Amino acid sequence: MNEEVSAGFILYKIKDEEVYYLLLRHPTHWSFPKGHIEDSETPKIAALRELKEETGLDEGDIEIIPGFQDYTSYIFFKNGEPVSKKNIYFLACLKKEKPIRISKEHLKYDWFKYREAEHTLGFSNMVELLRRAHQWITIERKGGCFHS
Repeated sequence: MNEEVSAGFILYKIKDEEVYYLLLRHPTHWSFPKGHIEDSETPKIAALRELKEETGLDEGDIEIIPGFQDYTSYIFFKNGEPVSKKNIYFLACLKKEKPIRISKEHLKYDWFKYREAEHTLGFSNMVELLRRAHQWITIERKGGCFHS
């Protein structure tokens, strides 16, 4: 079976003591910024490159939260053949407000409160990923971020 690996960020900000998550709208679903890992890249380097390509944000705009790394996996079909897909996610917060510039592959973006993000994400594995990240930030208090 062919394999593909992507990397991305669960990006959040805190505003008025509420956690908001950035989701990008693809033609068929909403998701976190992510993309394929290129040959010479580590997952974190690929995630940073994809964040820049898909949102216009770079490493100076975010704070990567140490210790959090999670993933989703699933099987999909490409040209009639099954492909095993793994997506590696890091957690980061936006240091200061900055406009998002989405890529051509996305229709729009928005910042969602946790419950809104849960209902907006279309796949159960993504909802579980969001739940684990939200717990890391709010219950375990392992996230950093600015407060506006």
